[in-house]
Amino acid sequence: MISICISCWNRLEYLKKCIYSILSQDINHDLIELIIVDNCSSDGTQEYLQSLMFNFEYHYKIMDHSDYSAMQTLNIAFKMAKGDYILVLDDDVELIQRNSISGLLSVMSHSIGIVAANVITPQESLTQLEFKYPMDQIIDIRNLPKESFRVYDFIGACALIHRNCFKSIGYYDESFDIYWNEADTALKMLYSGYDVVYVPWITPVHYISLQSRRVSRGWYYFVRNGNTIINRFLPLRSRIILVPMRSAILLIQGLIWFKDVKLICKTFLSCLSSVVNIFYMKDRVFDAEDAGNFVSKEITNAYSAFHWRKFYEWLFRS
Repeated sequence: MISICISCWNRLEYLKKCIYSILSQDINHDLIELIIVDNCSSDGTQEYLQSLMFNFEYHYKIMDHSDYSAMQTLNIAFKMAKGDYILVLDDDVELIQRNSISGLLSVMSHSIGIVAANVITPQESLTQLEFKYPMDQIIDIRNLPKESFRVYDFIGACALIHRNCFKSIGYYDESFDIYWNEADTALKMLYSGYDVVYVPWITPVHYISLQSRRVSRGWYYFVRNGNTIINRFLPLRSRIILVPMRSAILLIQGLIWFKDVKLICKTFLSCLSSVVNIFYMKDRVFDAEDAGNFVSKEITNAYSAFHWRKFYEWLFRS
């Protein structure tokens, strides 16, 4: 069974598109369990969820207030799931190919923890991942690679995750709220011995994406959570340079972009905490003993290289 988990909040029209695209899939409906957790919507979503009836297992939960984060509501859905695999879907994602679910499922194996789709965003010209193809090439699926490949990150708007592997790492880290939660999940999977695989020929459409996020709030979590990722997964020689320099560059950018004193102070305190965590972080995943482990060393080297490259990009932009 595949448990399709959706967290929704005030996007009724998009949610209807999402559910219709699920019903249009070529997968046997007897293999589907649909779980939707609503973050106390006020646009008619609650009534819509209560009216839905399917010929497969369907559960919904409506939160009593809207102060929950997306990570919290998704984790509620994940804990309700009974399937062998969890398909994480944003409420504004449409599965435009009828074989989207079966295509992701065909790649999954006992050694894989996550199979990620090639999520496209029509409103944005953002490259969400390092290996993402240009928008003008995505339209012609015949030009895309026909083979999946290993990655160190994924887009959480549409991804198939092995439920037991996901449970073993504690699902999403709820402290992340937005930004870097997928990277944190992917790296925990990799360190646990499971691959994270990217499938370029499955191209669901993500209609709203980052445009729905308040820029200042997004900036704070981008700074804080990025530092957490570096401290959690990279060795001391990388942490001791990347965290202070990254914090300084992004704080300077924040001073230029925003005139919100409270936001700047909050982010500054977060950066100070990150500097302390270079040496004293309790939930660090990287350990000196892992250095001799080939898999851990490969992951650490690859992710260190990624952050160093990003650091140079920020340095020359600033």
